[in-house]
Amino acid sequence: VKTGETHLIEAPQDIHSKISKFGATQEERAKLASFRDPNQSELALNLTVISVVPRVFEIRNFLSPAEVDRHYPGRIDYREQHGVKDPWRYKNVSKFLDKRDQDVVVDSIHRRAADLLQIDEAFFRHRAQNESMLLPESSFPITERLQLVHYDVGQQYTAHHDFIIPPLKDQGQASRFATLLLYLNDVEEGGETSFPRFLNGKKSEILQVKPERGLAILFYNQLPDGNYDERSQHAAKPVIKGEKWLTNFWVWDPHYKN
Repeated sequence: VKTGETHLIEAPQDIHSKISKFGATQEERAKLASFRDPNQSELALNLTVISVVPRVFEIRNFLSPAEVDRHYPGRIDYREQHGVKDPWRYKNVSKFLDKRDQDVVVDSIHRRAADLLQIDEAFFRHRAQNESMLLPESSFPITERLQLVHYDVGQQYTAHHDFIIPPLKDQGQASRFATLLLYLNDVEEGGETSFPRFLNGKKSEILQVKPERGLAILFYNQLPDGNYDERSQHAAKPVIKGEKWLTNFWVWDPHYKN
């Protein structure tokens, strides 16, 4: 998949400058040009199929080192800049990153993710009145706010599904249909993302993905016919040595109401 959202090799100083909730203007986006890799006119996002049942893909170098560092609280300078005295050692912390309209780098990551998923980026933000035909029943983003998650030694997240079964009365039966996990650091040992219900006729081992800095994995929580994929069940294995940081990127179908 090709995208014009090339890697940033440096984060701009005014990174928290607020942009329109209807998307960054051409002028605002042009400010990022000098911070992008000059050797890239476009970025190739290579999807490697690592499972068919469930559908799981691996995308290496989805995030550049500068983009990772922007959101990686394990860095000493990040902790100093944000006044974090303890190196975020409290248990299984999760917090939200800046909203898309509050951070130009987060905006760029949303656009890259939209290209990866082959979805119009307008669905990943609020839409203006002249864009109402895209999704007439809602002007809200179909994505949740990016969630930053931390695991310390011994911590894990047992097997679960990302899809949410809505009440029968809910029109459209909205739920998470795709998950994009963005890894922010290399884990010394453990911390794999596993798919215990992985089905493969050639081997019986559980599918496990080792966290690597800048790596992304994409998997679908729903089948092409709209039913939930029970085999998308996954788990965060215990960290044995080191720590683990990642960001969850959830996409809903048909739309996220909250």
